[in-house]
Order: sequence, then structure tokens, then C-alpha cells
Amino acid sequence: MLDALTKETFEQLLGQSFDVALASGETLRLTLLHVREAMAGGIGSPHRTPFSLLFRGGPRDQYLPQRIYDLVHPELGTLSIFIVPVGPDEGAMRYEAVFT
Repeated sequence: MLDALTKETFEQLLGQSFDVALASGETLRLTLLHVREAMAGGIGSPHRTPFSLLFRGGPRDQYLPQRIYDLVHPELGTLSIFIVPVGPDEGAMRYEAVFT
């Protein structure tokens, strides 16, 4: 399913929440802040333009380590996405996912 997702898929979801299922059974809510076209380079899908997502959520002084997490959205269902912490802003940690 991840191969079928495009930049346009997520642009319709800006400002919406995704719940991250944590190993502890708890849930962390992330908000989709930005969808950006990424520079094409090397390996990637010939069927879509590379893009990145920027999420925000959770305490700014604690963060999830980079790895694959299950992100749950009411319309898209459960997506296993590799996210990377990219640093905090005023009040929460930000995470990036890149699709090539």
C-alpha cells in the first residue's frame, strides 16, 4: 500500500492527526504539518515523485528513536512508516518521513 501513496494523498490530510502505536500499548498523537516534494535522486519509484512529510507531537524533551512505527489514520488505516526525529520546535518534537 505504501507504494500507492503520493504527495497529493497527504496534502489532503494537512493538519490532521496520526496515532503512533507504541510498544508499551500507549499512543502518541502526531499532527501532519508539511508535505514537500523531495529532490529525486537515484533509487525511487518510477510511478511517483519523491516527497517528505513533517509531523509534530509529543514532548519536546523526549522523542521516539528513528525506526518504523505503525501510524494510524481514520481514512488511510494503519501505515508502517519509517520516521526520524528532526528536532523540537516551540513545544513539541518534529518527525520526518521520506518517500522515494
